[in-house]
Amino acid sequence: MNLFREGQKKAGAQGTDLRDYFNVKTKTSRTWEDNRLIDLMGEIISEAYRREIFFHVENLIEENEFCAEAVSEVFAEAKETASSLDVELLLPALRPRMDRRCDFVESASAFVSWQGTVHPCYFLWHRYACFRNGEKKTIEPKSFGDLTDHGILEIWNSKAFMDFREAVIRYDYPHCGNCNVSPCDLISAETFEQDCYGSVVPCGDCPWSEGLLQCLNGVERF
Repeated sequence: MNLFREGQKKAGAQGTDLRDYFNVKTKTSRTWEDNRLIDLMGEIISEAYRREIFFHVENLIEENEFCAEAVSEVFAEAKETASSLDVELLLPALRPRMDRRCDFVESASAFVSWQGTVHPCYFLWHRYACFRNGEKKTIEPKSFGDLTDHGILEIWNSKAFMDFREAVIRYDYPHCGNCNVSPCDLISAETFEQDCYGSVVPCGDCPWSEGLLQCLNGVERF
């Protein structure tokens, strides 16, 4: 976001606005200012990639900063109130965090459905549909066993479950929500097979690891 703000200052100094980027990009005939604006956005994107920062250009341009500031103020007030009441408060991030962390796997959690099936996290606990950046996404559950057939320790220590957890905490998968081609066919497919990195771990588009959701994240650690 800071890169975008810095670029917006440069654009303003030359009499342009980065928020006009997509309108300018589709022009069949461009002015010098138009081309400078496109070049400036290209410089921002290149610098972001150099720093290994991923962001969705269209979403960033359309973001309402005043709304984000208002939410930030509400969060700060909520934290202050929680602190005064000695209450632990988990709040979501305002924007996707780059230093992803799966609190479910890192804290050695497992989720058991009412049917007895064992799952690694809340994201992959059950089948549901949600909307991400205005696009519908279907999540399929990922189970590693059923308690009616095997004990919880047997399922937990199975090679498939152990390999999955190890793959998750390597965090070697893309930042799908911040990708400029999102949602791609690999992620929007009803049945996930692999992402663009070739990883079969369906965590690149997980809002929990990006800090955007906190429900059931306050799991007790043993």
